[in-house]
Amino acid sequence: MERREIQAMGTTVEMFVDAAAGEAVARAFDEACAEIERLEALLSRFRSESELSRLNRRGRLRAGDDLFAVVALALQARASSDGRFDPTVHDAMVAAGYDRTFDDVPAEAPPPPGAAAPGGGEFRIDPDRREITLGPGVRLDLGGIAKGYVVDRVAERLAAVGPCLVNAGGDIRIAGPARRDPWPVGVEAPGEPLVIGLHEGAVATSGRDRRRWRRGGDEQHHLIDPSIGRPADGDLRTVTVVAEDACRAEVLAKSLFLRGAREARVEADALGVPCVLVTDDDRVVLAGGLS
Repeated sequence: MERREIQAMGTTVEMFVDAAAGEAVARAFDEACAEIERLEALLSRFRSESELSRLNRRGRLRAGDDLFAVVALALQARASSDGRFDPTVHDAMVAAGYDRTFDDVPAEAPPPPGAAAPGGGEFRIDPDRREITLGPGVRLDLGGIAKGYVVDRVAERLAAVGPCLVNAGGDIRIAGPARRDPWPVGVEAPGEPLVIGLHEGAVATSGRDRRRWRRGGDEQHHLIDPSIGRPADGDLRTVTVVAEDACRAEVLAKSLFLRGAREARVEADALGVPCVLVTDDDRVVLAGGLS
């Protein structure tokens, strides 16, 4: 088993390839690291010269292939999640205090000025012109879906040299030839950690247990409820989802988190989406076929 890690996207990205050491594997890791850095430079809202930041400033942009692909995925995700996944919560995220990389967010800050900024803003894509247009005052935060996109692209590259697993702070994608034994994926839960065995697919977790801070004395986190333009309330601490790819897993984890424990279980069962729900009172609920 060969391993490489890189610091990117505000987290540690781990890459594993189940193959013997050699020039091909080393070159694949080098190319994967370069791809992570290239995509972060395009898609980060924290980099003023990223393609995403230029779009947010101008309101219209003929986009490169990657930004266009991620925005198209985000548009589809908003429709499929009934608006629970919504990239137009950029200003709500900023108002909550997440206006810089998380390591630089102050633990305590004054209350935000002005009213909350709900999602639902207009944005559209023109596939023929490869153009993205934002409505008046709309800015995009691609956040989790961009991270999922990076994980998927990197795993697909590494799969050329063997079975692989990419883990970017809990966003996990498995690709390549199937191993004899499944990849063990741990899920944090009260009591004994849960382990899910996967031969392929992806895992993502949404939760308010890690990225937290205070503003005006009120606790904040990064999971914005688009309907109110503020960090989501509810009885769930984390939601971990298994899906076919990391982008899809990210969308499902966020949208189920906003449903709350009861409705998330009903929806996951109805859709056949394997997931682990951890509630604020330390209950662990398995749904969508997990047992």
